[in-house]
Amino acid sequence: MKILLLFAILIIIAIWLCNVVVNKKSNPYIYDNVADILYNKVDLLFGTSKYLHSGTPNEYFANRITAAADLYNSGKIVYIVASGDNHSVKRSI
Repeated sequence: MKILLLFAILIIIAIWLCNVVVNKKSNPYIYDNVADILYNKVDLLFGTSKYLHSGTPNEYFANRITAAADLYNSGKIVYIVASGDNHSVKRSI
């Protein structure tokens, strides 16, 4: 039983440590202001469903579309390449 508890504690510490490392390494690449983002000719817009299975609007979809539009309208990007979302486009049109 003590070994199982020790193993669980080690897993929790490993997960926490991974989270700390990812947050520290990715922090310089996260922007809150469009003006801070450097110019790129192309932006990759990851696909997601417009609506959740419950039928409510998907906030990830709305935020991604808004961010891409803001980047385009501010002249930070010229082209947008949009990826798919596992065929849920048919349901959202």
